[in-house]
Amino acid sequence: MTSQAKSRSGSWGCGNIRFRKRFVVALAPSLPLVAAAPVFAIENIPFVPPVSANLPKGTQVNVDAAIITFDKQTGVATATGKVVMVYGPYRLVASRVFYNKKTGEVDAAGRVEITEPNGNKFEAQSLKMRDKFRNMFGQHITALLSNRGVITADYVKRVDGNITIFTKATYTACHDCLNAKGEPLWVVEADQVTHDLSKHNLYYVNPRLKIAGTTIAALPYMAMPDPFVTRRTGWLTPDFKFGSVYGAGVVTPYFWALTPSTDLTLRPVWTTKQGPIADA
Repeated sequence: MTSQAKSRSGSWGCGNIRFRKRFVVALAPSLPLVAAAPVFAIENIPFVPPVSANLPKGTQVNVDAAIITFDKQTGVATATGKVVMVYGPYRLVASRVFYNKKTGEVDAAGRVEITEPNGNKFEAQSLKMRDKFRNMFGQHITALLSNRGVITADYVKRVDGNITIFTKATYTACHDCLNAKGEPLWVVEADQVTHDLSKHNLYYVNPRLKIAGTTIAALPYMAMPDPFVTRRTGWLTPDFKFGSVYGAGVVTPYFWALTPSTDLTLRPVWTTKQGPIADA
């Protein structure tokens, strides 16, 4: 038996505040990994980490949809017609949202958009939440970060609540340096990026740095700390440089913690005209 109500504003058809709260907040820890993908840098705007803390108890969820239905036999609630869910500072927009009250599974489809309180916006073709929202699978992800960085991935998958895997991922912060085709002057690509949130590590499979469409640096594998680590030996966030002599270049600094009180930072620059040089 299915009940249906046409609504422009109201609560979810099956009335489950716990579901709504977990659905939105659970996305926050899954996507910071993208912020750690290389290169903040043309405007040097600092990354604002996602807010993962729960909002105050009793925070209301507002749902706006053309149609909200609930099937009592299957326990599935469905909202369609540009669904807008607002939970405190979080905002979710999708064409369709399905919630299985019996299993806790949530599916959102049709140009899914999630805006976080730190200003990051995540767009996806679809998102599936499983196992009490510890696991997630999304298709065709685009992350618009607060530092103007942009990350894309064919697929994103979160397992065990702490490990997020991006497949066929790209990153760039090159908004004002586009070529004639409208493509960014530089971009970082990787076959796979894995973010281990518990260890604050990022692991890249086949990372490649491209400038003007040409691969100028590539590695079979690379590991680096995520943006929340303040001091650890490893690669730092790259920076962008440009000069008439060496052309466009990307600085790939490497931080070496020699002792608890001393360190050394190497700053090679990969350029389009002169190849690798030392940063001045």
